[in-house]
Amino acid sequence: MNKKEFREKVRKLREKELVRDALLLKDRKPEESLNTMFDLCRFAEKINRMKK
Repeated sequence: MNKKEFREKVRKLREKELVRDALLLKDRKPEESLNTMFDLCRFAEKINRMKK
């Protein structure tokens, strides 16, 4: 698999995940959606620190 194919595959996967996450939050209160967003941000920060 070359770089272009790999990047396209990753882009499609991310897009599916964003749609899935949006659907999971659809019927939630704004506070719950905000808490979920902050949880995801904290998780991303932890991953970023681990890479360094």
